[in-house]
Amino acid sequence: MKLQLPVRPEWPQKQIPQGLVVQLAPEVTLFSEVCLPLPFDLQRWGDQVVMFNVPPGQLRVHAVSDAVTRAGWPVTLVKSDVLDRPGGQPQLRRIHALYRFTQYGAVAVIVGPPPRMDALEGDLLNFLAEGQPDFSTDEVIALADAFEGIAEVVVTPSAPQPTPAS
Repeated sequence: MKLQLPVRPEWPQKQIPQGLVVQLAPEVTLFSEVCLPLPFDLQRWGDQVVMFNVPPGQLRVHAVSDAVTRAGWPVTLVKSDVLDRPGGQPQLRRIHALYRFTQYGAVAVIVGPPPRMDALEGDLLNFLAEGQPDFSTDEVIALADAFEGIAEVVVTPSAPQPTPAS
C-alpha cells in the first residue's frame, strides 16, 4: 500500500527505500513516505514526524489543521518553519500532510524557502488534498492471490500411494 499523489511525469523524481522525492518547483521538494500501520497515539506520531531531525528550539509551528482529502480521507496539515538557530530566522518552510487511511498512515512533506513556499501555498495545499491510498500490492494478502491466473492445479504424488487392504 502506498500514498498516491498527482505527481506529473515531467517533474524530476527519485524512488528511495522510504518513499519518493519529487522536485515540484525550483527550490520546492516533496518527500512522500510509504504507508505504515498507524500508531495508537496519533498526537505523538504527528509530533515525532514534524519534529524529526530538527534541533531543540529551532521549530516554529504556524498552523495545525484537520481536513479531508478530495476523496474523503482524514489528513492533518502542519505548516512550520525550521529556524537557523534557536529563536532565529526561518531557514526552511514546511507543510506536512499526515494522512490516515483506515489502519494505515502516510506522510508527505513539502519543503522550500519561506518566500517560495508562501507564493505557492495555495497550489501546494490543493496538491496535498489529492492524496489517497493505493491499495494495490504485489504481496500475497489472501490465499486466492497466490493462485491468481492459474486455471487448474494438478497434484501429482511423489511416491506410490498404498492401496487399501480388503
